[in-house]
Formats: sequence, C-alpha cells, structure tokens
Amino acid sequence: MVLIKWKKLINLEVMTLAMGVVGMLGCGYTSGHTLDQFVTSIFLAMLVGLLLNRIHDAYKKEEDHEQA
Repeated sequence: MVLIKWKKLINLEVMTLAMGVVGMLGCGYTSGHTLDQFVTSIFLAMLVGLLLNRIHDAYKKEEDHEQA
C-alpha cells in the first residue's frame, strides 16, 4: 500500500513518526533496552499505532479523491 503510492501517502507527520520509531529502536538497541523494558514497549507500540493510523487515514483520503 505505502510502497505503491508513497508520494501521496508520505507527509511530514508520517515521516516524523517513522523517524521517531527508527530513532527509538536505534537508541534502545545501543542501550540494550529495545523490547525488554515495559515502558519502552508501550511508547514503541503507541508510535507504531499512530504511524499506521496516519498512513491509513492518508490512504482513505487519497482513495476518496480518486473516486470523486
């Protein structure tokens, strides 16, 4: 979905959330707390959920514009 229509689905908010997820995984990996800490897992799940929600909303918005 994202790979096919990446120019229309990626905006500043989506890129910021994706960079946050990658940064969190990178910092967690270097410190040794990637997925074994409960708080880290909650923040990571929240960021991934927000990212997927924003991509889904952008996809629905683009789909509605194509049908109109």
